[in-house]
Amino acid sequence: MKRPASKYAAAALCLLAAFSCGKEQRTLYDGPDYIMFTDTLYTFGVVDNEECFEVPICATRPSSRDRNIGVEILVKKSDAVNGCHFILESSTAVLPAGELTTSVKIKGIADNISINSDVRAVLKLVIPQENVWDMYGTETSVELRKCCPFSRDSFVGYMLVSSAYALDYLPDYKRLIRAEADKDDEYGLILKNFMYDGYDIRIHLCPEDRLNPLIEYEEQIFAGTDVAFGTKYGDGTIRMYQPKGYASFYSSCENFIALYTTLYVKDVGTVGTYTHILERISDGEAERLMREEGM
Repeated sequence: MKRPASKYAAAALCLLAAFSCGKEQRTLYDGPDYIMFTDTLYTFGVVDNEECFEVPICATRPSSRDRNIGVEILVKKSDAVNGCHFILESSTAVLPAGELTTSVKIKGIADNISINSDVRAVLKLVIPQENVWDMYGTETSVELRKCCPFSRDSFVGYMLVSSAYALDYLPDYKRLIRAEADKDDEYGLILKNFMYDGYDIRIHLCPEDRLNPLIEYEEQIFAGTDVAFGTKYGDGTIRMYQPKGYASFYSSCENFIALYTTLYVKDVGTVGTYTHILERISDGEAERLMREEGM
């Protein structure tokens, strides 16, 4: 999501003011005393009902005394409800004497936030008019997004595969595979017999950023050209790598993987870029599909 460039300037100005307060630094900022949120939008991934998130507030000049900064919720601009989707921990933030930064805490309530449906609370600083910088204002938006705790085990087991590759090369394609934990990678999965029997692929789930649950993988063999195309081309293998501009990702809430691959044959050319969707299903559902549909 794009943010006004001027807001970055506001955050930079606060950092500049903090830097200029060092004992050995000459004063670089000598302008008015402004107080503001450091950004116009904060997005937090909510996994439970207990975790608190900090919404930063900064000033351009330190004060010789503690300052109480009021924070209110603009109900008419918000679709998140205090006490239902979130809890504002306090309607006041304290900016200690001599300091340039503080924060107000907000707690998301995961139980009341739907998957794939962000909610937003708009906050406003209640401060004297002389502390308001009109260019940046006094408001910010806090976006709360439902996230689920990461567990690799939730992806281990049977997976139903839908693939754009199959539309081009396997018109009668129905694929039920198993995903296994990669013993050499604590966040890795081995997708057994991914598109063709005898050809497994390895992927790495990246749980570090809950808001961007991405997948990485190294270039590897996708299939043999004889298996895929009925004859040998190049060195006899189709290789796959991550295409630029397409990020593979997963959902811990819905237990699916969206995998993007570019396929090529060395010294021959590119086969294409394809999307593959893998949905984790129960053992019972997998047994039904094998029994009734021969998968």
